[in-house]
Amino acid sequence: MKAIPTTRMGRLRFVADALGAPMPEGLPADLLAEDEAPAPEVLRFCRDYGASLDFIYLGDVASLIRYASRAMLGKAA
Repeated sequence: MKAIPTTRMGRLRFVADALGAPMPEGLPADLLAEDEAPAPEVLRFCRDYGASLDFIYLGDVASLIRYASRAMLGKAA
C-alpha cells in the first residue's frame, strides 16, 4: 500500500494515479488560485472524476471512508 502524500500536489497526483485520470496542467504547487481559493483546474478535476477536495487540500480521509462504507452498505442491501 502506498503512503498518503503530505503535499496537496502529491495528493492530487495520488488520486489521479489511482483513478487513471490525467493530471491537470499548469497548476501552482499550492493548488490555489490568485484569490487563495482552490484552483479552478482542481475543482474541474474533482467534479469530473469524483475526487475529494477535503482529501486533496487537507489530507482528510474521513470522507473517503464514509463514502466507501455507504457504497458497500448500499450494495449489500
